[in-house]
Amino acid sequence: MPSREEKRLLQVTALILLMPLLNGCLINRDNSDLTQYLSEINSRSGGRIPPVPDFKPYEPFPYTGTGERNPFKLEEGDNFLSTLTTQEDDGGLKPDISRRREALEKFPLDSLRHVGVLEQNGEQWGIVVDSDGIVHRVGVGNYLGQNHGRITSITETRIELLELYRNERGKWFEQTGAISLIE
Repeated sequence: MPSREEKRLLQVTALILLMPLLNGCLINRDNSDLTQYLSEINSRSGGRIPPVPDFKPYEPFPYTGTGERNPFKLEEGDNFLSTLTTQEDDGGLKPDISRRREALEKFPLDSLRHVGVLEQNGEQWGIVVDSDGIVHRVGVGNYLGQNHGRITSITETRIELLELYRNERGKWFEQTGAISLIE
């Protein structure tokens, strides 16, 4: 068995013998095809670059709505939050924010699937699967969806609900919605 020094000497000798072979591969390489291709590319004439188009200068449009409120300027006491607060406090329709939110209210309505109906003691219950794959039993009066949707009726084919939406002025209004049975 060769000693450690002998192994090292064999490795160095092998490296010295291989150096001329590696050097020969690098030095005697024929690059004529590469040189020919580069000279062909350099001899081609350049293409014509189109001129930069002329741009019309920007002309601002002055707002001339005389006698009307300027939509780009806030007036005294005119901010969005105060508008919402005053409109909510008018005694009209608004969601009950003090009630405890139900599990299906964190999901968008279009991500919920109505998969069946159960009847128990003469009462209809809808079976809904959320986007996480969890099965829920819902009844009339339960809430679902992200728009304060309250279930108004459950049939064999649909779960109908009333949702609350806020318009651009902050006023709440009701809109009907439904989830159809998936077969």
